Formats: sequence, C-alpha cells, structure tokens
Amino acid sequence: MLVAINQTAQTLEAGQSLTFDLFRKTGCSEYAYNGAIYLKGNGLYLVDFSGNISGTAPLQLEIAFNGTPMQEGVMNASPAAEADLTNVSRSIAINTTTNCCFKLGTGSVTIVNNGTNAVTVAAGSSLRIGRVG
Repeated sequence: MLVAINQTAQTLEAGQSLTFDLFRKTGCSEYAYNGAIYLKGNGLYLVDFSGNISGTAPLQLEIAFNGTPMQEGVMNASPAAEADLTNVSRSIAINTTTNCCFKLGTGSVTIVNNGTNAVTVAAGSSLRIGRVG
C-alpha cells in the first residue's frame, strides 16, 4: 500500500493534476516518482482519494489512470461561497491485467481537475492505493 499526501494547498487550473509530496509505503506494488503514483504490476488495485476543496462552483476532480479520467472516479462539489471548504472522496478499483504498466512513466494514477473552474485542494488531502488482487 502507498499513501500520498499533499502538505500544502494547491490551486489546480482545468486539466492540471495534484502533486503529492509526502509518501508512506508498505508494499512493493506501487511507487512514487515526481509527485505522481505508479502501479508496478498487473493486478487489481483499490484507489481511494479524500480531500477538502474550494473554489467557484461547480468544481470537479477526477481520478485518472494513465492520463485517462475514470468515469467512476468523478468528484463534484458546489460550495456556497468560493472560500468554503467542501470534502470530496471517491474509491474505485483499477484493473491493470489488460494494461501493462512495468515501464517508468506508465501505469500512473493522478487526481485531475477535469472541470472548467480552478480548484484549490487543501493541505492534507490523501490518495491511498493498494493492490488487492
């Protein structure tokens, strides 16, 4: 299992990904490189993100695999005011048995602003990834 945390707030413009800077690792199926998370082998992975976000509604973050947003990973929020923090979270499974991901730079899992408005992600947001099969 790997847990990634962003220690400082980040404002993501449309299309930008969240960069993580603190990592806790207990297994060998995932690794961190340049602020992103990579899956090392074929299998079934549980991906869980939780964080507080703010900005001008509507807001949207999404879990992406290999740069492709995962439809089941969409997180929407509509805070009443721009400075209001709203919690978003999502857990999804990613099956890599049909996608080889042994090369560096592939098999990446990211959190992307897939909306049209800028999203500020508060410090302390976390992404947990573990191989379950």
